[in-house]
Amino acid sequence: METAIEKIVDQLLVKTRASKAKWTASLQPNSYQILLSPALIRVGTYISNLGHRYYEFVIQNDNGNVVDRSAYQESSSDGQKLKELYTAAKNAYTGKDKILDSIFAKLGQDEIGEDPTMDLPF
Repeated sequence: METAIEKIVDQLLVKTRASKAKWTASLQPNSYQILLSPALIRVGTYISNLGHRYYEFVIQNDNGNVVDRSAYQESSSDGQKLKELYTAAKNAYTGKDKILDSIFAKLGQDEIGEDPTMDLPF
């Protein structure tokens, strides 16, 4: 991975793990994005025609043009680093850590469970 891109990935990981990065869902499947104007950064995953999982890192300018695109197979060290960022971005977007904390807090109560008639989105 190019040194500048690796530094960006590392800093995004730090900010995301500290809940200091606002990730949104991308129009691309299995991808999340963050706007750092004038750039849009997207991290995603896909499976190749040969069945290998890849992690992708894309930087676009404010016109939507791709400035840089890197894709690495999951088994490579760069692929593992992008997998970490992808997972962190996904967890930040879905609020996974807050939800798990809430579940653990409820499991610590004497009685658990709520009225199943509450409105759920599914």
